[in-house]
Amino acid sequence: MMSSILGLLGSVFSIWEHKEKNKYRDKYMKLEKEYYEESKKDQIDHSRLDNIEFELLQLADSISAQIKG
Repeated sequence: MMSSILGLLGSVFSIWEHKEKNKYRDKYMKLEKEYYEESKKDQIDHSRLDNIEFELLQLADSISAQIKG
């Protein structure tokens, strides 16, 4: 499910024109990197993954609110 959300968020940046787009994209890229790094560890910190997922969902909500204007 998270890969779908990450893919969808990534696609938004290719079509969304907004003056704060780079701020949101930078945050997305940081969280995506952290998510994949954590999920590939031998001993996964599930609470860290939960926090990253929560931040990604908050980011998606923020982007949605900006798009709706």
